[in-house]
Amino acid sequence: MLKNRRFSPIIIILFLLLFTRFYNLERTARFIWDESSDLVRMHQIYIDRNLTLIGPISEDGNKVFSSLTYYLLLPFTVMGGFHPVSPVYGTAFWGTFTVILLLILVRRLTENKIIFYLTAVLLVVWHPLIETSRWAWNPNLIPFWTAFGLLMFYEILPTLRYASGGVSLLSASQRITSASSIHPHPNRRGILEISDKNKNWSLFLSGLFFGFTVHHHYISIFSLIGFWLIVLIKYLREKHYLKIVYFTLGVGLALSPFIIFDLTHPPGLFLSRLLYFNYIGAASPGISNFILKLILTLDSTFNYLIPLALIKYIFYVIFGVLFIKDIKNKSFPLVFIFVFFIQIVGVTLIENFYPHYIIPGIIFFLVYIVYQRPKNIIIYQKILLLLLITASLFTLRTLLTKVTWENDIRSINKITDITEDQIKQYDLKNNNIASIASPDPNTYGRRYRDLLHLKGVSLKTKDEYYISDHLFVISTSSEEVIRNDKAYEMSFFNKGKLVQMWEIENSEWVVYLFERN
Repeated sequence: MLKNRRFSPIIIILFLLLFTRFYNLERTARFIWDESSDLVRMHQIYIDRNLTLIGPISEDGNKVFSSLTYYLLLPFTVMGGFHPVSPVYGTAFWGTFTVILLLILVRRLTENKIIFYLTAVLLVVWHPLIETSRWAWNPNLIPFWTAFGLLMFYEILPTLRYASGGVSLLSASQRITSASSIHPHPNRRGILEISDKNKNWSLFLSGLFFGFTVHHHYISIFSLIGFWLIVLIKYLREKHYLKIVYFTLGVGLALSPFIIFDLTHPPGLFLSRLLYFNYIGAASPGISNFILKLILTLDSTFNYLIPLALIKYIFYVIFGVLFIKDIKNKSFPLVFIFVFFIQIVGVTLIENFYPHYIIPGIIFFLVYIVYQRPKNIIIYQKILLLLLITASLFTLRTLLTKVTWENDIRSINKITDITEDQIKQYDLKNNNIASIASPDPNTYGRRYRDLLHLKGVSLKTKDEYYISDHLFVISTSSEEVIRNDKAYEMSFFNKGKLVQMWEIENSEWVVYLFERN
């Protein structure tokens, strides 16, 4: 009976986890031209069986996509018949697995049951983790590798157990004991316990997994550098040089495809992009401007992590108290906030801020908050977790139910089916498509073109409206508004016959079929 009571909260948490990751994906998962082009690339990989260590190159030859992202999502996409929602189910799966990895990690990083269960609830409802689990996009798979990398590193990651007081940061003098036997030492202020059963392969895998984060977005390089510095300093002090080598080899192996590509395809795409096309160094010069931009970046970061202003400011105060106490105690969790801060600094060096630039650092931010501390400090951790949970609950409904032009996959698929059926049923020739007088800014209808391409339906290109005989117009406006629209795509059809129109059920979208003027 007691065991059943222990398992009940976990079962409830897992049920809620699955619900928040998989519910209503077809109406709320983003699917614009980025996602549709990814779907086409995955189809090409599957059909051509062309497996590469780095992904397909964009049409303009200036961008290389992550093959790792495609390989992680491809099994789900194939099983789903390349339906536009199928890769999202893959993202939801990896997002669910990420939370499970984090639950295992947190259970090993803290002995406090309340902290563990509060963290479990947070992992279920936290805005960044839900968003990244419900959107099939490269950066959204970064938390999976970060969590996996930390879990592998935990084989040699110190776990603090306090008798009283704190522990010196990265102290090399701490006794190494088995992580499986956790007891406070009566003669020390605290014990830094490290498993003596660790194998170097766990360090190698940890480095490999952290290196994989860069495959999903180059912005991960900052948190990778931050964590590598922690590994370097720690094992230099302890004179465990081989451990540094193993971790670095793992990172090097993960990054080697980029290096090899640049060496074999001069002038390359990765280093040259960093030096010439990238945005590092584009920020305003001068220390005062940098500090101001750093403050703005920090505030934008916490707007993303805590999307409720009042709670955010309360969080600042409690977080500041915890941070000051950690500084005074020289507590080990500071290493995690250091990595998070390195990510913030890196983002500050870049010209523009986007929320996904913070994704590589959010797991380190979470681990910093939940890491084991003395009893007199745990209250601050509990308050911070409650604040994060509360703020996330206010955004939960929007994430799970709000339908916009970007994320209504069901309507997008119906529009595509209507277009395909009309072209095939009536053997229409010289067809084109456009999205006019609607919230969709992509007037030539890239996402519909990509889906029709997967169905084997050929259209005239976006430069061939002038020789097209039929135009399918996707819009949220009336026929009159469309005919009067000044869009180039419509200029050859604004006086033509309206053959038919279809209203998409449970949406504001309408499909019009026009003949040429």
